[in-house]
Amino acid sequence: MGLNCCRCGRRGEASCARYIWQAPNVLVIDVQRNLTGIIKEEGVVAFPEVLDLSPWLAHDSPEHHVPGGLVYDCVSMVGHAGSIQGGHYIAHCRDGLGEGKPHSTVLSTCSVM
Repeated sequence: MGLNCCRCGRRGEASCARYIWQAPNVLVIDVQRNLTGIIKEEGVVAFPEVLDLSPWLAHDSPEHHVPGGLVYDCVSMVGHAGSIQGGHYIAHCRDGLGEGKPHSTVLSTCSVM
């Protein structure tokens, strides 16, 4: 990818990388599946139950040398069933007893905030 140098203005080859400086206590990942605003991607999204962010930390981050790495357990997810025009959001949460059994909860009412 060619970019202009911010010092001399000459065009040259460049690359861009993003790293995490400080990891959050709770990590939320949002996967957008609407391709064009009218069509929803229907493919399966696979994700690990345990995610280690250590490979994505900046090398000079104060958290780079945390013992055991920066590991997150997947404890819940929200999925959308339906089309882009309408549908239902379904929450799946892990059992609070630590047994790791997923269960679903149906909300009878909700409000827009």
